[in-house]
Amino acid sequence: MVVLAGLSLGVARRLPGLVFVLQVILMLLADQYFEEATGTCVMLVLAAAGVFAMRVASWLWTFVVYLVAVLAVAAFTAAMGDAGWQPTRVLALMTLVMAPVASGRYLRARQAASQAERLRRRESQQRALTQVRADQLAERESIAREMHDIVAHHVGAMVLRAGAARYADPGGPSSQALTDIRDTGHQVLEDLRGLLDLLRDPGKQPDLPADPATVMRQSAERMSAAGLLVELDIDPEVARAPLLARVSAARIVQEGLTNVLKHAGAGTWVRVSLTAAPGGLAVKVRNGPPPAAPLGLPSSGQGLRGIRERAHALGGTLTAGPAEDGGWLLTVLLPTGHAA
Repeated sequence: MVVLAGLSLGVARRLPGLVFVLQVILMLLADQYFEEATGTCVMLVLAAAGVFAMRVASWLWTFVVYLVAVLAVAAFTAAMGDAGWQPTRVLALMTLVMAPVASGRYLRARQAASQAERLRRRESQQRALTQVRADQLAERESIAREMHDIVAHHVGAMVLRAGAARYADPGGPSSQALTDIRDTGHQVLEDLRGLLDLLRDPGKQPDLPADPATVMRQSAERMSAAGLLVELDIDPEVARAPLLARVSAARIVQEGLTNVLKHAGAGTWVRVSLTAAPGGLAVKVRNGPPPAAPLGLPSSGQGLRGIRERAHALGGTLTAGPAEDGGWLLTVLLPTGHAA
């Protein structure tokens, strides 16, 4: 019974009331059938009372347990013996039982204070994160405002001037080029508006094109009109890939063709292939050497870096470098499976 009483303390933190009642019952049985174990059972009752005081928040139930422990110890120990109910003995008995109960309440207070401190720190961290988030949103709003005031203004002016020139000479040799400039400018403004909306509201999901293959064909047509000799090859199996991977591939093709036009110039042949590889989507942009000195179009220097970041965001890889004939080869693999 003593071993059983000791083992029951292992679950006292989860079932403090049940364990205390069990300890009292075992102490009664020990006093009835095995008096030598009564002293040990008394100590276990005091321990159970202390655990109860530490685990239970109610002061009322703690006081009830304290009284039961006092009565149980007084009834089945020699504390009251032949000396009778002397005040000093009663006080000593009450103090004896009070010690573990007071220790349990003290430990509970320490735990409550520790939990309150952890909660305060967590709330402080959340407030700090909220402030950082607010600062980031404010910065995004500032960037969006600056982009709208500067970029949208210049692009809008370019579109208006191209449209005016087209209507001034509708049958001239530059009419088609002006029409393409106007349409491209409109598309740039639409993309810019979507980017500004995303900057102002980062939680907003960007609008994904329904057919990324169409986006790549349109981009190839625009670059062909600009002077590149573009050959576009899209594997039919690509249509089965996830939309996000196909959209990323379309953006990579757009940026790759733009880089060829910037750095190699008009007259350069470009071969673009998009195939469904075993590991995902394989995008290849291969261009030959520039036929003449490039025009030196303005470049931000962030094109290849942006492609790499887009590929890495999907868990893909990028390789880029000069080809043997003096051209350039860009290869990107975008995973389409669960691993991405």
